[in-house]
Amino acid sequence: MPKSNIKYLISKTLHLVLLWSRSSTGTQLPKVVKVRSSSQTSPDHGLVYAVCALLLDLTLGNGPDGQIVYGRHSRKGLGISRQGRFSSELTPKENDQELVSANDEAILETDIKAKFDQTAWNLTPSQAATTVYDARSMADAQATNAAQGTEEDARNDDEWTRLNKQHVALLVGLGGLYPDKDMVKAVLTSGPGETKRILDVGCGTGVWALDMAREFPHAGVTAVDLAPVPIDAAGLPSNVQFEIDDVNKGLEHFKDMFDLVHIRLVGSGLQNFAKTMQDVEECLKPGGIALFMDVDYDMYSEDQRVYIPFALEDDDVECERSWFQRIVYEMRRGAMSSGKSDIYGMSKAMDEGLWEHPLMDPETCKTGSLYMPIGPWAEASNQIAAQQLKYVGALMRQDLMSAHRAGHAVMKRIGWPPETLAKWSSKADEQMMKTNPRTWIRMRYAWGRRRAGENQPAPALATPPGIHADDPEVPYPHFYVYGSKEESLAETKLRNRGKDLPVPPLPIASVTPTPAQT
Repeated sequence: MPKSNIKYLISKTLHLVLLWSRSSTGTQLPKVVKVRSSSQTSPDHGLVYAVCALLLDLTLGNGPDGQIVYGRHSRKGLGISRQGRFSSELTPKENDQELVSANDEAILETDIKAKFDQTAWNLTPSQAATTVYDARSMADAQATNAAQGTEEDARNDDEWTRLNKQHVALLVGLGGLYPDKDMVKAVLTSGPGETKRILDVGCGTGVWALDMAREFPHAGVTAVDLAPVPIDAAGLPSNVQFEIDDVNKGLEHFKDMFDLVHIRLVGSGLQNFAKTMQDVEECLKPGGIALFMDVDYDMYSEDQRVYIPFALEDDDVECERSWFQRIVYEMRRGAMSSGKSDIYGMSKAMDEGLWEHPLMDPETCKTGSLYMPIGPWAEASNQIAAQQLKYVGALMRQDLMSAHRAGHAVMKRIGWPPETLAKWSSKADEQMMKTNPRTWIRMRYAWGRRRAGENQPAPALATPPGIHADDPEVPYPHFYVYGSKEESLAETKLRNRGKDLPVPPLPIASVTPTPAQT
């Protein structure tokens, strides 16, 4: 790091320590900590992570709330900029806080508040004017959610907050908003008078679409989801629009329209994952790039290649088996029992990649695995990488401690009583807080470009890949890219060892059990 930036961080530290020292005399402390961001000082640097979190802890530790602002962005919620800089409101989470120091002792775990003032069910005039809805109504979308196993609308404030924490963790892991940065930026480089188009399928909170709209202001961004998005219309970029759409009904109305299509973490809600992959690929223009991402519903031990078995009814929290794995196993079983979720099809399709898809150029196709620790237990020899792992682990623990409770509804559908689920969740939380067993969760990636025509390669890019490279100086240490189907499936075979366990009994006999193997 250049000396000028070191001096800047030292001066910021001293300034806020001074404010902290004044707090004992009743001096009002600032609720916003502004940290300059540049190519040298960005959240990719572990020192910035540590110092900023320490400053917030010192100055706001006894206060009700606070905000760290990185770079130019200060909008409410989580704003991710093109180099992975972000702004977020942070408040310490009671009973889940660890002291942060610049020498990589630990990391402050926080709640990231991403609650927009305006809910999606009560649109302001300006929001309605900038949001496109098709013929399907909000009531229809809510009914569809209920049919898929949600007893009430899960898209409440806590769920939006959880999803935005997850977004930040994924951003740190990827070093940005998407993999294969050179390729994506080359695809989205516009010629004179040309407007590139981006589609975000299953946009959730809308944060990825909003940040892509800011990163690529010359591009038009369309984001679709089954339910309205909680957008603060006051800060909405002019080049983004949101639509309500059921992806299971097809995407024919978007055929051949987009330069980039992104679909993330919607596999559990898709009835035919392979068909949706084909629909997404047909939305691309020739040469456009498709980015698929979803979660692996199996957890892995410290070496990342050994499956952690699910806990059984008589296990306590000290056992080597995982209660979180058991909850995820039953969530998957419940989703599959509805006949409306193709989780196993998703797992197979993502590991096989796009190499043999007729529309896609195999020379441009890759898959990837992003391993994220659950809790800040993972270490690295490099200080910056160690800070990244601790930060991601802290966020993912908070994300998943909320997520497994959100899954109770689908587990009740296969007969598990609420008191049993509450007991399981309590045990899962205790294991996560103790980081025992030490657990990795894996995110799956697959991407590639559409051919120029039948059996033709993708068209040449006007701006060759490589000249846009702006990866962090120290990349996240556990993102692995596979360049062929054979390599991808070889890794899958290693991960599948130990998954052929006896299927645990269901509380009712009317539901056909599903195998443990994915």
